[in-house]
Amino acid sequence: MKIRKKRIHSLFIAIAVMVLVPIAVFPQAPEEKKGQTVATDPAEESIRKEIEFLKLQKEFLEAKSKLEEEQKKLSQQKINDTINDLRIKNALEEEKNKEVFRKFQQESNDIQLELNKIRLESTKKIEDMKNLETRIFQMETQIKKQKKTDETKNIVIGEVRYPANPLQGKKIIISDRKMELNGPITYDSAAEIVRLIDFYNNHSDSKPIFLVIESSPGGSVMAGYQILSAMKSSRAPIYVVVKSYAASMAAVITSSADKSYALDHAIILHHQIRGDNYGNITQQKETLKFIEEWSERIMGPVAKKMGITTQEFIKKMYAHNSDGDWMEFSDGAAKTKWITSTISEIEDNSIRMREDMESSLAVRPGVFVDTKTENVQEKKSGVLPPLQPFDVYHLYDPYGQYSSGAVK
Repeated sequence: MKIRKKRIHSLFIAIAVMVLVPIAVFPQAPEEKKGQTVATDPAEESIRKEIEFLKLQKEFLEAKSKLEEEQKKLSQQKINDTINDLRIKNALEEEKNKEVFRKFQQESNDIQLELNKIRLESTKKIEDMKNLETRIFQMETQIKKQKKTDETKNIVIGEVRYPANPLQGKKIIISDRKMELNGPITYDSAAEIVRLIDFYNNHSDSKPIFLVIESSPGGSVMAGYQILSAMKSSRAPIYVVVKSYAASMAAVITSSADKSYALDHAIILHHQIRGDNYGNITQQKETLKFIEEWSERIMGPVAKKMGITTQEFIKKMYAHNSDGDWMEFSDGAAKTKWITSTISEIEDNSIRMREDMESSLAVRPGVFVDTKTENVQEKKSGVLPPLQPFDVYHLYDPYGQYSSGAVK
């Protein structure tokens, strides 16, 4: 590159010399040799000078052409050098990019390898999960099958019998339209029975309904009267069946029913209403009058069914027992018209599941908590809830087995 620049510089100098020198020397004639005389022709001299000028002009143009050629070559060389520099730079960049790409490719390969590992582990976990799900499904199926088997054992499979006349000879057929009255008659137990009477009537007003009394000493007069009212307004016939005994208010319910039956050994017991009487003489008289009014309302229909008055009924109570507790086995109860007739067998179609064998209406031993005083009273046997105002218990309890929850 430097050599070419020097050559071009020399050419510039040569051209300048060629241009300037002819101008200086052109007018001069050629030197004559010493001792010679040269004849000069003006026309020839003019032609000679013109030829010399043209030669110089040619040389100038040739030099100029060479200069331009050298300039072109120099420009081309610069371009070539620039191109080479760019090629070298591009080659370096390309090599650098290749290195970056190689690193990127390596990282990508590492990530892909890790991803494949994760996928493999995930696939294995999914397979394990599927195996676990299959195992769980098998176990649940086995449990359901076992539960179904157990339920089948605990559930009666078959149709319930609903005969229009459930009394067949000395046997009565009880359907699943059954209510149980065990233990004292309370507001809760009475509400449950009333609710069932309404339900069974809404379901069918022709199929019989059964009120089964296992053993009940009686209870609240108001609660018992709610049962009597529901029985009276029932469209479907209601059969009362006594298994062990029905006393006091339970006996009133049994004797007031249109159709009531008791097993051969069952006992029906009637007695006067008993209630607490406190206060002065006037107050006691008022309380006594109130109790007599209740007695007439609940005992009057039973006495009327027997064909006697309420007072005559009370006299007969004391005639049979000095305490006024008139007790009759089922056959005697049938004679006195306390029940329709006796029975010897009960075919109970209502027991469809094991849970049906437990009654939720019986009052069980426990404690009573007075909500006003928070006084806890422990009871050895049954706890009776406090009565509502104007209510009394009509209950047979010779051994003091039941106690009112009222706190005095």
